[in-house]
Parts: sequence; structure tokens; C-alpha cells
Amino acid sequence: MAESISGLDLEQFFQQWIYGSGIPSVDYRIMHKPETDELKVFAICSSPTTTGFVVDFPILLTGSAGSDSLLVMASMDGNVNYYPGIQAFEEVSGNHNNWTLLRGLVEERPVLATATALDAEVRLFWYAWPEAINYKVYYKLDTSSEWSLANSEALSETHFSVQNLQNGQSYAFRIVAIDYEGYHSLPSNSLLATPQHFSFHLPLLVVDETRDGNGNAISPDDAMVDDFYHAALSPYEYVQWDVASQGLPSVTDLAQYRTVLWHADDFSQNLAFEVEEALHSYFLASGNLIFSGWRSAGTFSDQFWQSLSGHNAAIYYDNSACLIGLTSDTYPPLYVDQSKLAAPWNGMLPMINTFETPLPALYYANMPDGFNGTGRQAALQIADHSYFFGFPLYFMEAEGVRDLMQMLMQQINTSSDDPLIPAIGMTLAAHPNPFNPSTKIHFDVPNAGKTTLKLYNMKGQLLKVLADEELKQGKHTLNLELETQASGIYILSLENGGKRMQKRITLMK
Repeated sequence: MAESISGLDLEQFFQQWIYGSGIPSVDYRIMHKPETDELKVFAICSSPTTTGFVVDFPILLTGSAGSDSLLVMASMDGNVNYYPGIQAFEEVSGNHNNWTLLRGLVEERPVLATATALDAEVRLFWYAWPEAINYKVYYKLDTSSEWSLANSEALSETHFSVQNLQNGQSYAFRIVAIDYEGYHSLPSNSLLATPQHFSFHLPLLVVDETRDGNGNAISPDDAMVDDFYHAALSPYEYVQWDVASQGLPSVTDLAQYRTVLWHADDFSQNLAFEVEEALHSYFLASGNLIFSGWRSAGTFSDQFWQSLSGHNAAIYYDNSACLIGLTSDTYPPLYVDQSKLAAPWNGMLPMINTFETPLPALYYANMPDGFNGTGRQAALQIADHSYFFGFPLYFMEAEGVRDLMQMLMQQINTSSDDPLIPAIGMTLAAHPNPFNPSTKIHFDVPNAGKTTLKLYNMKGQLLKVLADEELKQGKHTLNLELETQASGIYILSLENGGKRMQKRITLMK
């Protein structure tokens, strides 16, 4: 009766809406050929039931020249719709006014995954677009409305570096995909990045992600954790960054330091993934990154691991107590510290990440049979300057961790033009310390010649140049007054003969 009145073939309509069940969803993507004003829309249905849906839905395109309304067909196998004479547009309203009954509607566009800031450069990575053979990369100043094309030649890869940018200036980036017929996708999402000069003028930053606990075995307080790493690193001078009180460091903070040791020994929280891009930038800028944490590895994105290692890292996780110790072909063995474990753990450490990658292994996990990580890589060397541990170093026996840290610091020291440890005979002290508002700085330089003594805050920002001159070999003294500075910890940095030494001083008002 309906067909006879309407004069339409309603077989499909009745099969899906009367005799079938469920409500379909539609995914669609729009591509435009600007030189001929042609439009192509690919639309595909999905169904929560066995009903095979074919639906029509409207799309409203709005631009400076006016609006166009299109009727798009979507099918279970995907349908390609072509439209001539469609001028440029800025806004898209799919299934305008909810004209078609749909459970969900998704407009697909290219996805720009990461924009990693480096020195006068930003590296981009995006996901492959279906049937795309080329990509265009666009960028602009964050405050501008005009986009510029970054690549002059066809780009078939899913990554690109935009160079010759201004450090400290924020830029926006987006991409467009081009298919084999010459159709252009609509622009991707845009990401912001700010190129950053990596000065590496300070030697070592220790980032403490662990919260101040109650002092129990599995919940150490801040002093317990600080003392553990201080013993492991001594005599190397370092600046400490406490995440609980200072928040997470930015790429600007990290860029001051040649080496960053980041430790996350808190079993109930992970925070480093929130500054994944900052860590990514630091690594790509060739900073020395040493990272250890409880289940931290799995919180970073696949793109993070792909970029760091050049491989898709298979990351395993064992939640139950399983780690007995760690073995290495090069480094000292590590054993779980029994005094830091909860009784139900039966002498083993839980929540362990292990890996299966082509990267060199620092350590292999010693676990009972049956666990995912048994015999797998538990710590990795990434490139020739970074190390990642899938377990918290704090819960290993202190002697082994100290031996390991001394070896890693020595490797970093001998491969760097900016040594972490001072030359023999170089000393740096302040008396009194703490002080208010003045103290005497005593320093001894082993070589006659150019000597600098600078004062920094905890973010690595230069506050004062206390000395920058030719000095004779031997002992020197000068006064430091900080009447206008706020209470806190400050860093003295002494450099002489290509060697550098640092000292923490505390202003207490």
C-alpha cells in the first residue's frame, strides 16, 4: 500500500525499520577538490544488530559564499557520494537538524597526534589517512589567522619537521590529506607547540614524583626518598624538583639540565604521562633521561614509545607481587629490598612493567614462572643517552642502586662536554647556610683563568652573575645578599677550566 501510494521502492526501508531491529551509526569523511569545486563524501553504516542498514542523511555546508545542503547515502559496505559545483566552506553540520534516526554520527578527519617542540623546530607525527598518498602541513603563529604551507614538495610520510621557527613563540599546526584522485581532506585538529632553546647549562636535575608518605615500608616519607637518591648520587651535585610542592616541570624547566633523573616511587599514582610531550622534547633534544617508576611505562602513549625507540614496544604488566631481582650483562645485579615490602607480597615487588623490544636491555626480570615478565627486559637503554626502568629504583637494595647510578653518571660524564663532577681541587661552600639575608661564598679554583659563579633559582633561571672574570688559582671569597628574594632554595654554579660544580643554598626569612 505504501509503495503504491508513494510510487517508491520501499523494500529496504521496511526490511530495516519495520522487520529489522536496532538503530544504525554512521561514520563519514568529506574530501574536496578545490581546483574543480568537486566534493566527495564516503559514508559507512554500522549496526548493533544483524540488520543491514542503508540510510540517507543530510549535510549542511556553510561558507562565505553561502550554504549548500547535500543528501548523503551510507551503507554497511561504505558508499562514495560525488557532488559537483561545491565551493569552499568552513563549517559542516552532519545530519542537520537530526533529520535521520541515528545512534551516532562521526565525522572523520586526519588526526595530528603529536607536535614536539625542539630548538627552532617542531616535529609532527600523525595517523595515516585512508587512501591518502600525500599530505600537506600547515602552520601559523598562535595569534594569527593566516595558515602557511610548510612543505613545498609532496609528503608521503606521516611525520615532518617544521624548521627555522622562533624560540619562545607559540605556533599552531595542522595537516590535510590528499587521496589518489586529488581530493583534499578537511583540516585535522590543530596542536600548539613552542620551540625551545635547550641550553643544558646545568648538569643534573632529580625530579621526585613520589608523594610524602607516612613513613611505612611501602609509603616512604619525602626525607626517606631524598636520602636514598642522595646516597646513590653522591658526590655528584644536583638540583632537586619536588613534584608534590612544585608541580610537574615543563620543557622549559627540563631544557636547562644536561641530565634528568626522574623517579616515580609512589605505588598509587602516575603523573609523568601528563608532561609526555615535555619528556619527548627533552629526549629528542639529546638530553640524558633516566626514568624509573611503578607501572609508569604503560601510561605513555604508543607514539611516545615509537618515537623514542623507533619500534612498537610491547609493554607487559604484572600486578601481583612477582619481582625477585634483576640481572644484567653489564651492570651490578639489583635485589628487592625486603625491608621496604608489605607482608602479603611474600618478599616480591608487584606492579612491574617489562618489555619486548629490539632495544638493548640494561636488566632482565627475575620472576617465578607463569608471570608475563619472567625473563623479559625490565630496563632499557634508549639511543645512547637515556635509560628507562619498568620498576621503582627506591625499592631495590641501596648498595646495588648506588653502584648502578655511579656507573650511569660516569658514562654520561665521559660522553659529555659538560661534566657533572667537578675537577679535583674545586670547592664551593656558603657560610652560614641557611642564611638571612646574606652569606659568604667560599670557592677554590684549580686552574688560573676564566671563572664564572652564577646564582639560579630552582627552575634553572639565572638570577645573578656573581663572578665572570680571570681569577688566579686558589681560594676566593665574596659576599652574597638576597634582600629582595623570597625564601627558598637557590643554586650556586661555579665553572673553571671546563669543569662545573654546584651548591644548594637556602634563604630563610
